[in-house]
Amino acid sequence: MKNSLIRYSDTDWAGNRKDQKSTLGFIFLLYSRAISWASKKQMFIALSIIEAKYVVLSNASKDAC
Repeated sequence: MKNSLIRYSDTDWAGNRKDQKSTLGFIFLLYSRAISWASKKQMFIALSIIEAKYVVLSNASKDAC
């Protein structure tokens, strides 16, 4: 089956109204079955949506390795 490993990731930039921190999330699917996932609040305040997305991609890459 082609493209058997798929990754989805997203973040809500400054989604927490109290401390302005973003929440990140990602999931890895292997043959349409979830094999790894995470959702957590970032440890710092991202200054832009791009910075928040870099953080989620970095965390997903670490998990993939």
